Amino acid sequence: MAIIISSTGVVTEVMPDPQIGYFTMKTIYNFLKALVEPVFIGTKWMFHCKTGLSLGYQINKQASEVAGFLVYGDVLIADDFELSPTFFIPEDLKKEIKEEIIKFYKNFEQSYQNELSQNTEQKRSKRDILSLLKEDNEVTNEFTQSLNRKEIITEKIISALYKYLFGSKKSFKQLMKNFILKIDNTEFVIEDSLEYRTKIFNTLLQFYIDKEDYEKCEKIKKYIENLNKYYEVKNEKN
Repeated sequence: MAIIISSTGVVTEVMPDPQIGYFTMKTIYNFLKALVEPVFIGTKWMFHCKTGLSLGYQINKQASEVAGFLVYGDVLIADDFELSPTFFIPEDLKKEIKEEIIKFYKNFEQSYQNELSQNTEQKRSKRDILSLLKEDNEVTNEFTQSLNRKEIITEKIISALYKYLFGSKKSFKQLMKNFILKIDNTEFVIEDSLEYRTKIFNTLLQFYIDKEDYEKCEKIKKYIENLNKYYEVKNEKN
């Protein structure tokens, strides 16, 4: 732990700003109220005012014994790990490093976005949407691992389903023909079968029944009727 040795011999333990977690030149200045310079002594750094004599500061006998030379005014002694990692880097170099870091992350972000746009097919999934909605389902796939709570998963899927079905100007036939649900960066291909899609619609219906949103329930019921008609016609053609 860092200490301050006053010119009168009083030793006080000090801590850096908890929000920062280490000492900077500014925090040391705030403690000593003087422009200081560091001196490495043994295994620690001692910060003292080099111009203390000309400023009329009192000799710090205790700190002078530790340092091996005359020291004037209060001093702060700290371990290397208590100092900012960039403590001894010149300000102009700090600025250059910061600019390089910002440049790196900007390039990384751009590369990542380009990769997403170029690999749409790799983001397409044939995973079972219904399995994600089942309460007893163990959440293990990469999509759901990015979410913390099962409730969030359900809300996302239900919201995406409802938006797909009722937030588009496409006809019911067009919606069913290319039934692909987009959630975040993943596309879920909905199985082309009456049985499976009926389960999807019924799951959606039950969700809004539980929410007591009967207006949406009526819309979904009509779509369930349309779904049966859609597959009747489709089966006749086949």
